[in-house]
Amino acid sequence: MRLLPPSLLMPALLMLAAPAAAETFTAEAEVARVTLYPWGATVTRTLRIDAPAGQHELIVPNLPLDTDAASLRVAAPALKIGAVSLAQGRLAPVGPGKSAAVLAAEAEVERLEEVVRGRDAGIAAIRLRADAAAEQLAFLRGIGRSGDGPVPDPAQLRALAQMVGEEALAAFTAAHRAEQEAQAAERAREDDIEALDKARAALDALVTGEGERAALTLAFEAVEGGEAVVEIITHTAEASWQPVYDLRLTRGEAPALAVERAVLARQQTGEDWRGVELTFSTARPAERSAPGELWPELLRVGPPQPVMPMAAGRMEMDMAARRRWPRR
Repeated sequence: MRLLPPSLLMPALLMLAAPAAAETFTAEAEVARVTLYPWGATVTRTLRIDAPAGQHELIVPNLPLDTDAASLRVAAPALKIGAVSLAQGRLAPVGPGKSAAVLAAEAEVERLEEVVRGRDAGIAAIRLRADAAAEQLAFLRGIGRSGDGPVPDPAQLRALAQMVGEEALAAFTAAHRAEQEAQAAERAREDDIEALDKARAALDALVTGEGERAALTLAFEAVEGGEAVVEIITHTAEASWQPVYDLRLTRGEAPALAVERAVLARQQTGEDWRGVELTFSTARPAERSAPGELWPELLRVGPPQPVMPMAAGRMEMDMAARRRWPRR
């Protein structure tokens, strides 16, 4: 067995014991649970990351713009959460590479751009056919107008007129057909342009975020490497629920009153809550009482004021008032 010298053994042991280098993770949090109140809701979003042991940073993009920083809570039993910051507005794209959705959107934009280019080339070719038919008509109109040469006999004139008529009809028909095809191609081009604009808008929404959004950045330490679940809990005022009662009265020989109860839930957060675990609560966190204001006691520094009897003080005030406003 070959033994390593001490000078080489110590660096090797340090390399084995050193934690993994700090990394920046990017993951979107999906809505998992919602607790609805008569006014407002508590939204719980979850995400999973696989981080090695050590200190890292997590960026959670595409949160609602109105995310309340005061009610924001982050929970991760397997991680030690450090500093948390919330940025709002139109944010720069995050992530080291392009996602599959962005790549698919870019491919769709390129495909539609190629379709529009092909449509433009087809319209130009149709217009060339119409121009050729117009040139042919101009040539036919010029036949027989020149005064040079011998005058043709009646039979030649009839044959020439018949030929000009047939060729002119064919040219007019070709020009009309080309114009109809060009108009149909231009209408189809408008549909292609509309689809291209939508594809570009979808790509822009994926790259820059759908308008102004919020992003959460938090520092964490993974004591043991592996998968960890992170919960982000926020409160929103853009949701509510209320009970609904339907009463049906039946008259006749067997009158009866049927009562049906239901729940009407509303949310205007701009997020998809389908498939979310929903809980209805009668609590009203939006109406919680606020603590009273504590005002400081003002201290006066100076000679003490003499204490006057109540009657004497009132008389002095009356005399001062008479001196200020004498009777007439």
